[in-house]
Parts: sequence; structure tokens; C-alpha cells
Amino acid sequence: QLRSFNSTVCSIEKHLLRPIIAEGYSVHLFVVAEENQDSFNLQLLNFSLASSVLIKVLPRPEVGKKCFDAFQKRFNYKQLKWLARSKPGGYTKEYLARLRYREMADVMREQWEKAHEKQFAWMIVSRMDVFYV
Repeated sequence: QLRSFNSTVCSIEKHLLRPIIAEGYSVHLFVVAEENQDSFNLQLLNFSLASSVLIKVLPRPEVGKKCFDAFQKRFNYKQLKWLARSKPGGYTKEYLARLRYREMADVMREQWEKAHEKQFAWMIVSRMDVFYV
């Protein structure tokens, strides 16, 4: 949720990036997010302590019917209704879009590793709208 990113970018810097860098590691950010009125906030990452920042901002991916139906079968009606709040199928589409963005960020990581002939020792995968303390 990019609408809350501007309030968490400082927390990401303070509680994630700074301690990792203090331990002697370099940090590389691979970010894929949905294009919306708050996408510009991601540019704040260019001022972070990270060694490199790669950002892709894309329209929301389409969710195929087979994929949507398979997800719907996995949960019972009450779970889906609660998760979606008032939007039928809303949670399913949101969750599947997040998985697609994660996949795309991982592809960016793989491309970076290949281009730089290096491999990351470990990764942190997180939602951008989480406040770190």
C-alpha cells in the first residue's frame, strides 16, 4: 500500500537498512509496486543508505480465471468474505497481485546477480506498508 509508504520509509531506513549496513553488509533494494497516485513516494528510496535501488512501477496485473478460481477454492466462503471486506473477490485479486510483484522482484534480483556475477547470502522479503520497530 503505497499510500502508507511515506510514513514507513524512515522506519525501513532506521530499523532495517542502517543495522544491516552497520554489520558490514551492502543492501540492494528490488521493489515492484502498483502504479497509482502514490507511486512517486518510492523515489524516496533513492535517498536511502542502500547500495543500489531498482524500482519497477506497473499497472495491476490481470488475474487469470483459473488462478482466481483455484484460490477461491482454497478458502471457505466466510474467510474470503471477511478478507475481502465489501469487495467480492477483492482479496483474492489483491493477494495474487502481491505474489506476482514478489515474483517480478525476484527476477530483478536474479538479473542483478547474473550481471554482477555475485549471489546474495540472504534476503528480506517484506510488505512496504509495515512499520518496523
